Formats: sequence, C-alpha cells, structure tokens
Amino acid sequence: MTAVSLPRWVLAALSDWVIIFCAFFFIHAVLTNTVALPLEMRVCAVIVSAWLGAIVIGSRQHALAILGHEGAHGMIAKTMWLNDFLANLMCFWPLGSGIDGYRKFHFDHHHNLGTPRDPELEHKRRSAPEWDLPDTNRGIRIRFAKDLLGFGLNDLFLVEHYVGIFRRHMTVRDLMGPIVWWTVAVAVIGPMHLWWVIPVWFGALATAFWAFFRVRMWTEHLGTPNVHRITVVWWQRLFVPHNTWYHFEHHRFSNVPFFRLPLARALDTDEGITSLEALFESYRQWRRIPSGLPLHEEMDERFKLHSPMHS
Repeated sequence: MTAVSLPRWVLAALSDWVIIFCAFFFIHAVLTNTVALPLEMRVCAVIVSAWLGAIVIGSRQHALAILGHEGAHGMIAKTMWLNDFLANLMCFWPLGSGIDGYRKFHFDHHHNLGTPRDPELEHKRRSAPEWDLPDTNRGIRIRFAKDLLGFGLNDLFLVEHYVGIFRRHMTVRDLMGPIVWWTVAVAVIGPMHLWWVIPVWFGALATAFWAFFRVRMWTEHLGTPNVHRITVVWWQRLFVPHNTWYHFEHHRFSNVPFFRLPLARALDTDEGITSLEALFESYRQWRRIPSGLPLHEEMDERFKLHSPMHS
C-alpha cells in the first residue's frame, strides 16, 4: 500500500496543467475574437474571461500544491533527486516556492500536530482573527468571496514567510529554482507576445489559489487537537483535490500515496466520519477557540509521522 507510482503522480500533475492551459486558451480566444467589438464591450469581456480563467487556474494551482506535498513526503519517485526535481519543476517553482522550505514546515507540523510547536497554528495565530471559532457557513463563504477579490493577500504572504520567497535561510535550489523556472517561462512567452499570461498567473495565485487553500484548511485541523475525518460529494472535491479530504488517513498513514488513501481509510473503522456540510455547520456551535490556540501540549501518538522522508 505504501509503494509509490511515478506514472500515477505524473498523470495527475499533467491533468492539472492541461486544465490550466485550457483556461489560458479560453482567455486568449476572448482576447483575439473580441477585437471588432466596441471598446467598452471588449474590455468587459476580457475582464470577465480573465477573472473566470483565474478562478480555474487558481484551483489547479492549489491542486499542484497538493501534489507537491506528495513530493515533500518522498512519494513521487523512489529516487529522491528525481522525486524532488519533479515536485519542484511541476509544482513548487511555478508557485514561487521550493520543496526544502515546505518540507521543513510540513514535517514540523506532522511532528508537533496540535501542540504549541505546530507551525500551522503559529500561522493561524499571526493571521488572527481569521481562524476564530465559533463561525458560520456564511462567514466561511464571505471569506472565500473576499479571497477571490484579493483580500487574503496578507495570509498568503504569511504562508510565503514560512515556505516561500520571503523565508529566511533559503536553500540555493529554493531560491534559484523559481528564478530559473520563470526566466525560461518568460523566454518562451515573450516571442509569442503572450505577456498577459504572467499577470493572470500571479493574479490567480493572489486570489483563487488562496481562496481554495483556505477552504481546505477549514476541513483539516480547525477546532480539533488532531484531524477531522470527513467525506465529500463530487463537486466539493474541487476544494479538496487529489484525495486530500482523506487528511485524517494522511496523518495516520503518512507514507501512503494520495491515490491509495481510500484503502487506508478501510483499515481504520474506529473513528467516526462526518460530511463536509455537517462539519461546517458544527462550527457555529463550537466553544470559543481563538485563532491558532493549541488544544494539547503533546501530540497524539496515533499521528506520529511515518514517511519515506522520515529521519
């Protein structure tokens, strides 16, 4: 059950990139087919198409980040240099990040789940009161809408402080990888006169990427010392791609690749499972929990990290 599958991962990553390219093609089609329209109509069409395209692109940027997480655990390829290279090339570097910083942050999270030493709780404390409980479905929807409009930039910058371009003591490949990746991208885009791709990409990163990222975070650890165990219907998978709704199982069996997490769920029938709707509805009845408050001093041993990268 713990065997990695390079083809499965590559296929998943390529599927996300195909959707991204389709979104760019849609925007390009609007740009080229509205030239004859009056200026006001063309501007309106371009803005709407760019915004819709950015939502699709941001959702797949988030999906790529989830696949990069697989690489942080060494679950892409058996050869570690290939594992890290593919995770960086197809996931982290396009997002302005790198696997080394993310791996340290994420393993610290696994090792200190729900305790005062959990870096994810530190991030939530620094972005208070965004993660305060109790909260309502309406509050979650409002935050999602605000994030789509760019009001979540502060939280995104905080994430970059931990794992991305603003992190102290970056490794050489985390620093140079995104620079080289985007230098090559610009060299390809420039001769084709597709400069608009760059602001759309980073606009999606600043808006839709974080909107989807935040919704997923609401499904994982908020209000519990460990991990919520949820199930989702088909359309909700847009917010929790690549089986990431099996987050409970990921923490229990952290050396199991994403495509085998359903099998991991079948191994543990003791813990209850709730629907995503029921979880979000329950947040309105939660006791008061300030953003990032640790709910226990020592982590539950059931969730001890097991991974090909574990040292």
